[in-house]
Amino acid sequence: MTTLFVLGVAMLAMTMMAGAALAWLAIRAVLWVLFLPLLLLKAAFGLVFGLIFGGVGLIVGLLVTLVVGGLGLLAVLAVVALPLIPLLLVAALVWVAVKGTAALAAA
Repeated sequence: MTTLFVLGVAMLAMTMMAGAALAWLAIRAVLWVLFLPLLLLKAAFGLVFGLIFGGVGLIVGLLVTLVVGGLGLLAVLAVVALPLIPLLLVAALVWVAVKGTAALAAA
């Protein structure tokens, strides 16, 4: 009798585990059927918005790069040109002196 009882309990346990496994499989299948379209919709929205905002980001990044590059060029020009200002002033004075000397010589 004990053997039959143990076999009956084992059969009941296996039946319950098989039912739980089938229920788990059914729940997963239902969730896939319900949520797969939502996942695909989310992917489509992500692709569309990613392309839009990615394009906007590229444009803004390009503009910022151009502005910062232009400021950098101005800075380089200032660094190069500022030391040349005294030389330009000396050259202007020499030019005025030569021009004045030529004007005096012509008179």
